[in-house]
Amino acid sequence: MAQRACRKSWVPNQAAMTVDGKTLGLVMLNYGFGLLYNEPMLKAAGVSVPTTEAELIAAAKSLTKVKDGRTEQYGFAMNTSTSSWGYMYFMHFHAGRDRELIKDSKLDSQDEIARTLETIDGLIKAGVSPKGLDNTPMRRLFWGGQAAMYIDGSWAPGYADNMATAAVKDGWRVAKLPFANMAGGPSNALAMPKDIAPERKELVWKFIQLAASPEWQQKYAEVTGNPPGRVGMVSDAAKAKWPTLAMFDAAASAPSRSHLPIGYESEFTKISDIVANEMSAMVTGKFGSAEAAKRIVDGINRDVIRK
Repeated sequence: MAQRACRKSWVPNQAAMTVDGKTLGLVMLNYGFGLLYNEPMLKAAGVSVPTTEAELIAAAKSLTKVKDGRTEQYGFAMNTSTSSWGYMYFMHFHAGRDRELIKDSKLDSQDEIARTLETIDGLIKAGVSPKGLDNTPMRRLFWGGQAAMYIDGSWAPGYADNMATAAVKDGWRVAKLPFANMAGGPSNALAMPKDIAPERKELVWKFIQLAASPEWQQKYAEVTGNPPGRVGMVSDAAKAKWPTLAMFDAAASAPSRSHLPIGYESEFTKISDIVANEMSAMVTGKFGSAEAAKRIVDGINRDVIRK
């Protein structure tokens, strides 16, 4: 496909697949996130679905129930582990304030990073989520009826079949993230190795062309329930089969901040490790948000930007 066709027909974050003017891959799945919530829990607490960060924080606190020193219901399950998804939760809040972690080869300020960390630390200190959760226990809390809200992607409906109690299966809903922006970016993409044999290159290219066609982009949405990379490909049949798909498709198709460190994508693992490790240490009480931000800035400057 021509680069012009990619720019016109694909999600905005297809731009991340272009390096030095050359398109090196084609986005098949762009990150689109939503706020999953337990509607009966919100109604019982008299809490509206949050539409801003401030409302999310207030709702998370209101939905947290403690009895005799024991938390019976968490308001907002959060991943604050040392995994790459701990980093993603940091980016939900950082990009949510319309910030990039790295832009134009420059790391965001220590004060701005500290501000995001302070929000996360404040939620943990308020008891809205256990400390250090990774994805599986985070999801189990929500789908098991022990947490009122959490953030996840377009693949989340699959957990309703595997993890949900009967009550949660009937009562869960999904809404647009309550932030000014979103930590988007490419999730899955098709590409081919630079040194591929000519005969295999031709076959791979034909497969990419087939997968990129409107017919198969529509089938991708209908079969998987995920928003395809090509915009406008979610059919009425797909929406009927997957009721949450329209919301996730709108999120994935919208311009967004990137969860990737722009200009340092190849250093993603190193950067996500630094951020997640320091954030996790912060929420366990090792140090505060200001010190965590300093350690993140020092670590990224030392090991990645090398300044």
